[in-house]
This record gives sequence, structure tokens and C-alpha cells, in this order.
Amino acid sequence: MKRLLMLLFLLLAASPSHAIDGGAGWHWNKLNDTFQAGGDFRYRNEGIKEASEEFRYRQKIRMRGIMAARLSDELHFITRIGSGPSDSPLSMNQQLDGGFTSKPLWIDVASLCWSPSGISGLTLAGGKLRTPFRDTGALQLIFDSDISPEGMSAKYHVTFAETGLFVNAGTFVVDERSEGRDVQLSGVQAGAERTVGAFALTLGTSYYHYLGAKGHAPFYGSSGRGNALDSEGNYAHGFEEFELFSDATGRIGRLPVKLFVDGVMNRAVNDDNLGIGTGFTLGKCKSQGDFECHYEYKRLEKNSVAGIFADSSFVGGSSDGKRHKVSFGYKFADKIQGKLSYQHNTKGLANGEAYHVMQIDVLCWL
Repeated sequence: MKRLLMLLFLLLAASPSHAIDGGAGWHWNKLNDTFQAGGDFRYRNEGIKEASEEFRYRQKIRMRGIMAARLSDELHFITRIGSGPSDSPLSMNQQLDGGFTSKPLWIDVASLCWSPSGISGLTLAGGKLRTPFRDTGALQLIFDSDISPEGMSAKYHVTFAETGLFVNAGTFVVDERSEGRDVQLSGVQAGAERTVGAFALTLGTSYYHYLGAKGHAPFYGSSGRGNALDSEGNYAHGFEEFELFSDATGRIGRLPVKLFVDGVMNRAVNDDNLGIGTGFTLGKCKSQGDFECHYEYKRLEKNSVAGIFADSSFVGGSSDGKRHKVSFGYKFADKIQGKLSYQHNTKGLANGEAYHVMQIDVLCWL
């Protein structure tokens, strides 16, 4: 009964504010009145130097294809396929190795979305979804941008007295068991947007609760990804993550600028439970010839978030570390962009092991 009441509350509370929401940055191609399609491809050269380890050089590709089908004025279906390893819910990067073997494609998104005409700004969705929660500054403090949770979500957006109000919520299956307690993730996020002077300001808060996580094995693989494990290799603590975030978007002269800050505290544990991220983006790669510069600082204590679902590029895919990251992007053509980035990670806040990453990306939209 408690689960049913929680589900009803979440469904009534919120969901995606756009009728077709396949994730940010897509170039949609309208095929006919029913179907839209899009996709992207990224080629990456990456160098990694970790403390006492040898320098490592890798090449990776990421390919994603998305299609949306309009079933009625209120109902549509979205599916997305992508490259990447089968044993990770976080990364769609496919490393180039394995003796020229063929590389697999996986179902990344398959969801049914309903935007009732009688409630403007509301969308309910079910299936394997894009993350419904906002991620200020693309910090990925709590969730990696590639994660696709499985369950139901709701998003709602309304403007009142020149202030935009939004609520996002979801309930997701993390691990279903034939015996014993299931693990579920329930989350709700709310905030407001308002233009003040030359800047558009956003302020929001979120709460994420992993029901049944304490005493459960890591959700995939055997590593805690920075989180504390007990003597049997299970999570020593639960996760009740409380988040506060804010950003300001405007211009400095003719250049777009965005400032952002995000903080999280895991209320299920008393020690090593805080995380913070902040930074800025100057410029925006929107049209040919545009550029953008990005800087961010991020610090996660070992039990601040579920490290297994956080940013997969942060300290090698873990919590318990800190990072400075700088990047520069340039738009060579309408659908081709280059990007150079450098990360100075400290892996393990207690030990302070250096972890350096350099990446050169070429991204094209299809």
C-alpha cells in the first residue's frame, strides 16, 4: 500500500515539460507527420596518467540513434540505441580494441510518454527513460549524463507571476528480487526560474532515496565505487541524498555566460557525506564559428552519493575524490564540433593520488 500511495503521489506531482524529450542537444529530422529521428557520433582520443601507473592511451567511439513516434496528439513513443559495454549503465563509450571485432548496440531508451492536453506543461513517462532531473552546469554531481533509469517519471512546468516553477519526480527499479527486499530509487526535484536584470536565475532542490540499499550488494559489479562496504561486500550505509543547486545565465558583453553551483548531503550517514560542485561556461557552441570555455571544480566525499551512478569520468568512475576540469569547444560547422579537455583529479581524499586525463573529441550530429 505504501508503494502504491507513493507512486500515485509521484504521478500526480510531475514529469517532462516537452512533448518529445530525448535529451539535450539533439538535431531532430522530421521524417513525416508521425516520425522524427536523430543521432550523434563522437570520436575520442584519451590519455590517462595515474600516479605510479604507466601512461595509457585509448581511442573510443560513441554512437547514438534516436527515434520518436507520434501516436496521438497526447501520446508518443521514444526509443534510442547506443554503443558501449553491456556491463555499465553509465557509459556509451566503446573502446577500440579486441582485434577488430564488431561492436554491439544496446537499447538505451524505450519509453511511452503522455502529455495530457488538459494540463499544459505536464508529461508522464514509463519505461527505460532519460533522467528526468535537472543537472545544473552539466556537473553530473549525482547522476552521470548517460544513465537511463527504468520505471516511471513525471515533469511539470508552469509560469506564475513571471516566475517559472518546475517539479520533476520519478520512481525507478534498481534491483528486483524474487526473494528479499527490492531496491528502488525514488526522487523529487522542485525549483523556480526568474529573470533578474540581465541574468536568468534558477534555484532548486532535490531529494533522492534508495530504498533497500543498505546491506545490499553493489548495484552492478562488485566494487562500491568509492562508497563504504561492510565485511560481506555490501553497502555499509544507505543513500538519502539532499541536493541544493543554482545557476545564473546571461551575457558578458556579447558572450553568453553561465555560473553554477551544486551541493549534496547524504542524510543516511553522518561521516564523509558531503559533495559540492561549481564552475562557469563562457561562450556557447550554437552556430558555426562559435566557441565555449568551461571550468568546473567538484569534490565528493566517499558516502556523499551512490558512486556507482555518478559521473563515470570523475576520478576514474567513483566518489571519494576531487577534480579540476577545463575544456574548450569550437563549432566547425552546423553539425560538427571539436572539444579539448583536461582533468586534474585527486583519487581518494585521504590518500590524494593524482589522476590526470586529457581528451580530444570530435562530435557530429546526424
